[in-house]
Amino acid sequence: MEFTPKMAFWVEMLLPIVHLLGFFGLTLLATASQWSLPWWGLGVALGIYALATELLQGLTVTRRPEWMDFFQDCGGIVLGLGVSWLFISVWRSFRKTTSAVNAQEFT
Repeated sequence: MEFTPKMAFWVEMLLPIVHLLGFFGLTLLATASQWSLPWWGLGVALGIYALATELLQGLTVTRRPEWMDFFQDCGGIVLGLGVSWLFISVWRSFRKTTSAVNAQEFT
C-alpha cells in the first residue's frame, strides 16, 4: 500500500490521540495494579517515564524528541488518574451502600 498525502493528513491528526490514549491506558493499568504509591507519586513516576521516552528519542537516528508529545502523554496521565479516582470513588460508595443493605437484611 502506497503512503498518500491524504493518509499523512490522518496520521498527523490521530498521532496526538494515540499518545494521549496510550498513557491513559498505561495509567489505568498502573492504578489497577495497586502500587504502593500515592496518586501524586504515580503521576510523577509516569510523568518521568514520559519525559524519559521523549528525551531518549533524541538518541536515535530516525526520531526526535517533541515537547508536544510529552504534554499529550501528561494529558493521558491526568485523564487516567481522574478516571481511576472517579471509578474507585464510585466503587467504594457502592460497596458501602450494598454492605449496609446486606447488614440490615441479616438483623
